[in-house]
Amino acid sequence: MKVGDEKASTYSAGVKRQYFGRAGKVEMGQVGIALNYSKGHAFWTMVDTELFLPESAFSLSNEEKRKRTKVPSERVFQTKIELGFDMIQ
Repeated sequence: MKVGDEKASTYSAGVKRQYFGRAGKVEMGQVGIALNYSKGHAFWTMVDTELFLPESAFSLSNEEKRKRTKVPSERVFQTKIELGFDMIQ
C-alpha cells in the first residue's frame, strides 16, 4: 500500500513533487510504502512501513540534507516495489 503526506516545505527527508491519489493531483510531499495484514473486511493492521526516498535524494548535492534529516548512511535508493518486497521477506 502506498501512503502519502502532503508537505509545504522541503526540510523533511523524501519530500518531492509527486502524485497523491487522496488529493487527486501532484503536490509536494512524502510517500511511504506500508505492509498491511488484513483478515476479511473487518480487521486490518499495519505491519511495517518505510519512507520512499526518490533517487534524487541520493545525489551528492543532497548529502547534507540526508545527514540533517537523519537518513541512515547505509540507505540506498530503492524503488517502491523493492521497498515493499523487502518488507515481505
